[in-house]
Amino acid sequence: MRRFAHHIACCTIGSLLLGLSGTRAVAATINFAGATWETVDWTSVSAGTASGVSTDSGIGVAFTPVQLDNTNIVTEDYSAALAFDALTYPGSLENIHIRGGAAGISTITFSRPVFSVLLLIGSPTSPNDSGLNFNQGDWDFDDLLTLSLIDFDDLAVLPGNIVDHGLTPPPPASGVVRIDGTFTDLSFVQSSTGGSDRVRVTLAVNSIPEPSAAVLLLSALAALGLSRRFRSA
Repeated sequence: MRRFAHHIACCTIGSLLLGLSGTRAVAATINFAGATWETVDWTSVSAGTASGVSTDSGIGVAFTPVQLDNTNIVTEDYSAALAFDALTYPGSLENIHIRGGAAGISTITFSRPVFSVLLLIGSPTSPNDSGLNFNQGDWDFDDLLTLSLIDFDDLAVLPGNIVDHGLTPPPPASGVVRIDGTFTDLSFVQSSTGGSDRVRVTLAVNSIPEPSAAVLLLSALAALGLSRRFRSA
């Protein structure tokens, strides 16, 4: 019986570790200050919502902005772009087009909780195109969230604002905003003042491990330890 429990525990741990390592081997990640975010692979844009999945743990993402500009999903090389140079990026990322100039609430929904999101605003490969970058509109996030500007390019165009969070300097035409908190829904109020014709946006997430996997791993480790105690007794 003890041998059976030992065998089951070892198989469970091996399966979990193999699954985790196999998943992360193909992940596209962004790294900054010792932290890692997995990028979102956009799969479809229709009926006003962009749908995607994170490239590591498979978190489903649905982004419903005030207005989508079109149904195009654009791939750009962030790793070599001068506009985004403070972070370490994969070779290419997908982004979507959001139309500015209209008031309303934009919502991002995740299939399970995340505790940090990178919001990549603007086009790193076309940093001087005001039609692809953040312009004069305001995006107002919940005051309970913690926002920080961790990468930006100060362009000679009118800067926009992500308000109520004291970001200094305010996000210019393109940049990366880090949003920390624990949530499955993330929303912001978009003002109707100014705004770009199109704003290219993409996301990366830092996810909370699934409780079921963590509990299973701890149970297997406990069973393995118990089995070894019995064998040594």
